[in-house]
Amino acid sequence: MIWIVLVGLGFAILQLVVMDLSRHLAWDEAVYYSEVHPIGDPLGFNAHRSRGITWLVAPVLLVTDSIVAMRLYLVALSSVGLVVAFAVWRRTISWGAVAAAVLFGTSWLSFTYGSELMPNLFSALAGLTAMGLAIAYQAKPSSWLSIGVFVASGLTTLIRPLDGAVLLLALGISMFILRSTRLSRPFGPALLGALAIGIVPWAIESWARFGGPIERLEQTRRLVGGGLTNNLGTYAQMLGAPLTPGTVAAADWQVAIWLGLLVALSVLGTVAGASMSKRVGLIALVTAFLMTAPYLFYSEAAAPRFMTPAVGFLSISAGIGVYAISRSNSGRSLAVVVGSLIVATLMTFQVGIGTQWSEFQTESRLVSVTLADTLAAAAGQRPCSFLSTFGYPQMEIRSGCHGGRLTSDAAENLSLLSEELAAGNEVFALVASNDPTKFLDASWHCSKVSSVSDSRWHLCDFARDS
Repeated sequence: MIWIVLVGLGFAILQLVVMDLSRHLAWDEAVYYSEVHPIGDPLGFNAHRSRGITWLVAPVLLVTDSIVAMRLYLVALSSVGLVVAFAVWRRTISWGAVAAAVLFGTSWLSFTYGSELMPNLFSALAGLTAMGLAIAYQAKPSSWLSIGVFVASGLTTLIRPLDGAVLLLALGISMFILRSTRLSRPFGPALLGALAIGIVPWAIESWARFGGPIERLEQTRRLVGGGLTNNLGTYAQMLGAPLTPGTVAAADWQVAIWLGLLVALSVLGTVAGASMSKRVGLIALVTAFLMTAPYLFYSEAAAPRFMTPAVGFLSISAGIGVYAISRSNSGRSLAVVVGSLIVATLMTFQVGIGTQWSEFQTESRLVSVTLADTLAAAAGQRPCSFLSTFGYPQMEIRSGCHGGRLTSDAAENLSLLSEELAAGNEVFALVASNDPTKFLDASWHCSKVSSVSDSRWHLCDFARDS
């Protein structure tokens, strides 16, 4: 246990060293932040979102609006979550749990999103906890383990209903792989209850805000897409170059080595371990695949963080592979050497990608901060509204002005601001274009924003006397 605690401490330190905790909010973060932010109106909480992550962060945001304080809280929460998620595997896969924690904790997906107000890492940690407790229950039934599975799987469903539903399917498959009869009797009602923890709030909000669950699902489909697709190439690129092409790029061979080592160790864990370890490794591999399938083969939306739960379960099976090496006839010394080389290689690649990701995010988000400050200065202390071609949720929180999306229709843009104009509010537009007239008509006065490096940005104010 002490070794996993040390890994959790290292995970926290890695986040504090690599990540800039003062970086401004990303778009999705601004949406979740605004739900519990003590000032301002909620922003764009659309049909595809769930409220679990906002409830997790509420204890700090109800006390302070400091982004740094929020990120420190998330660092602590994610680090404790990592310790719990892998400690529950200790009795099942022994020292493999420590190796798995190291592999997962040094993945750039983990330590870069640990301080982000995003649901995916926390969904992964809750799901890992639930599966680890369920497998431990198979070996030695306990009411506490049963309650733990209920809480952890319920939390997964609350944070991301889709991940929770897939996890419950994986838990059912695990009963078959383990040939378990112990899990079926007490766990059936418990798992249904866990599903209800996330689904009931989601359904209530569906009727209250989206016209019912069916309509909410349809709105989700329109927002993120749906239908058979193949995102394998997209995610292969994202895991090594997580931003737009040309901004951050790890060499293809680095990505191939990282994924190749994880997969090779995972396969080793399912073929070279003891009988129970083989089955547990197979469960982890199956769960990893199930967690990725909706994003790889159905959704048109793609983001590298969607792969976090899969990397978590892949790390479990890879940890079993490391443990299998340590139990081989070649001896523990060979295992230490090989394991150290593997971990060092993975850490080097992953920390490199994560560092680049952090630098790019800090720099790109500074643009929205600068634009928001320029907007606030132009508005003074007067009530204000604006439309923007980019990042309006982040700018709204920073500037205090009510924001919206700038479209390519000049008349529509003016119509969107009609109520604010009628109320006498100051009205602006922020346009990332060398030709603002593509978005606005002659009733707007525009000037370049010289304080940002991108020379396309213009701040435009509406001339009421035009």
